Amino acid sequence: MRAFLLLALFTCAQGAKIPIPSEEDQKKAEKTIREVFKDEYAVKSPAAQQKLARKLVDQALESKDDDAARYVLFREAADLAVRSGEIDALLRSIDELNTRFEGVGPSFKESVLGKAEPNLTKPEDLKRLADVLIRLVGEALEQDQFDVAVRAAQSSQTAAKKAKDVSATSRADAAVKVVAETKVAFEKARKAEEALAAAPDDPAANQTWGEWLCFQKGRWDRGLGFLTKGPNSPVKALAAKEFSASPELESLIEVADGWWDLAEREKQPLRKSQLLAHARSIYAGLLPKSTGLVRAKIGKRLEFDKDAPAKEAKPAGFSPIGAWTKQDTGTVFYFKAGGVLDVPKSKDPKYLSGKWDVVRDKVVLTYSDLRIELQVVDNDFLSGSPESWKLKRNK
Repeated sequence: MRAFLLLALFTCAQGAKIPIPSEEDQKKAEKTIREVFKDEYAVKSPAAQQKLARKLVDQALESKDDDAARYVLFREAADLAVRSGEIDALLRSIDELNTRFEGVGPSFKESVLGKAEPNLTKPEDLKRLADVLIRLVGEALEQDQFDVAVRAAQSSQTAAKKAKDVSATSRADAAVKVVAETKVAFEKARKAEEALAAAPDDPAANQTWGEWLCFQKGRWDRGLGFLTKGPNSPVKALAAKEFSASPELESLIEVADGWWDLAEREKQPLRKSQLLAHARSIYAGLLPKSTGLVRAKIGKRLEFDKDAPAKEAKPAGFSPIGAWTKQDTGTVFYFKAGGVLDVPKSKDPKYLSGKWDVVRDKVVLTYSDLRIELQVVDNDFLSGSPESWKLKRNK
């Protein structure tokens, strides 16, 4: 169904994810692979297994007409890479499996990456593994897979400490803390959702559920209304102000300043980052029509995060507001203020409009039955999975 939707909207058949091949097809493909590379499999030295892992990756990239062979080649390459300590082949295999096949999610990735640390010895390889696992924590939390997030966070700690990298260890420790805090918030939110089913106007339940959606999940389009029904508090007052704000610069500046001030006082890292991201998304929409000291203040708050990895994390305050063109089809997306997404020339009426939001380091597009995540490469370029998702900002 997902592939059909992508085909109908963007005619990019080569980019849609495909189902994982059946067990029977995998066994047939594995038998063929082990016959072809019988001599290479027979040599058990780490160096030989590293070489074979790289060779299988190359073979998988060339196997464009055999999905089962491609899946098993990447899977075998990842297994060999884990056992021999070949970090490049491991990360490439996992990334390709995740990009090309449905069902290769956080649980699968953690089950492979979590075994890699014992066979890695170079500090730079261990640091890379730690950083990948930290990003996996965020992915697992987005899908409420807390057991996966816990294991990934703990594995990132182990890898970072083995690398003797203070910065990576600090990030891994923070990830462990975020997982624990998010799990507590999730349990409270789950109970609040149940309470709302019985009493939709319950103020405490509305606040808890709204804070979960906005401050934990980054779903401000869904959560803001719940916050307006909470008990009297600065959060409720600010949510109500945003809900009723006029499009005038002064009114929206007050809203953005309010969320920014709350973020400054927030102690929990994830809540703080979501508050800052929301404030910056509002500021970004206001920058073109601001002047003087107001413009200077907005510009300062939209400065890039200079400590973030260049292609791993979005610049602080990134906003996609404006027109973007999908490179393979020429389809133009209009990202408008307030999280409105318009695609006026869509071939399917269901996808003429939707929502957008900036969630951690991704721009997330949502329709009624479709969710697409795009990584921020730089201010004018978004890239996602499948590879055909490449959007460039129109000048």
